[in-house]
This record gives sequence, C-alpha cells and structure tokens, in this order.
Amino acid sequence: MLQFQTLGVVSDVKVNILGAL
Repeated sequence: MLQFQTLGVVSDVKVNILGAL
C-alpha cells in the first residue's frame, strides 16, 4: 500500500513538472 501511494505521489510530481514546463 505504501509503495502504491509513493508511485501516486511520483506521478503527481511528474504531472506538476510537465505542467510547469
């Protein structure tokens, strides 16, 4: 479960980075 949440956070970070670009 913890790993799944971590992947979710990583995905959100990637989306934020792409959005910032």
